[in-house]
Amino acid sequence: MKKIGLVIDKYHLEHKVSEFLKYIDKIADINIYIEESYLFRSSNSTFNEDIFFVKAKGNLVLSFVKFIEEETSIPVINSYKAIWYAINRFLNSTYLRKAGIPVADFSINPKDNF
Repeated sequence: MKKIGLVIDKYHLEHKVSEFLKYIDKIADINIYIEESYLFRSSNSTFNEDIFFVKAKGNLVLSFVKFIEEETSIPVINSYKAIWYAINRFLNSTYLRKAGIPVADFSINPKDNF
């Protein structure tokens, strides 16, 4: 069975990934690395996962993901670069809107009101 690491924050774990966890639990062993707890108390630098998924975007997560990418050969879905680009796109579009410059609509966290 494949081993998956999920790097996530508490909010997304509690509110956004329940369906994913139900699905993935049937086909893989999953280790959850919660930003608010794991990253503050762990110095573990060895991993036995086959792949990492990232569903968080804080500075600690960025550093943790970059460490995984540089120090291991484990593939990462939502890489350091992808998270960094998403944050910068959001911030840049916010600055442009405040300056009155039109920006195409997009969302990092779409609302659940479909």
